Amino acid sequence: MMAAVALVCTVMIAMSMVSCGNDDNKGGSGKKEPKKLSGAEISYKANVSGTIFEVCDVFVTYYDANGQEQTEKATDTWSKTFIVKQFPAKLGISISLKRKEGVPATDESYTIDTNPTINFTGIAVDGSKTGTPTGVASEKFMSTPLASKLDEWIERIGVSMAVIRNLHTADNNTSLIWEVL
Repeated sequence: MMAAVALVCTVMIAMSMVSCGNDDNKGGSGKKEPKKLSGAEISYKANVSGTIFEVCDVFVTYYDANGQEQTEKATDTWSKTFIVKQFPAKLGISISLKRKEGVPATDESYTIDTNPTINFTGIAVDGSKTGTPTGVASEKFMSTPLASKLDEWIERIGVSMAVIRNLHTADNNTSLIWEVL
């Protein structure tokens, strides 16, 4: 009788261990499987400050959700957010300046301080955001052009204040990576 009770107890303990083991292994190693991505939320920001606004209009050029170049006039804070669904996605932001007509450059010099940035967050197939926003690019730019050389400086400056990247999916469409163009 004692042997039968011991056998029943041993079998019950073994079954509970197997049962617990099976529950723990339902997801493989216990880690959550990464979600498949259907897109990415893209956020562009271009904060511009300085006395340059006195003599110039500031413009932001960016690539939209379809990879098409768009240009908008900007104030000191400019931002744009949208969803891309096709990869690779071309991302880019640049700042350009245009002299205001009829406004003379009366100061000795002008200042500009800008930091155009691109951030992305993955969008899972179920519509949820995955992970935290990731900064793809951020270019800090500060300058103090002399008024006497302002027009020359404006022609060259657009190249310095430009950030262009490609965003790709990786790891069987569960993560996003970028490349510099």
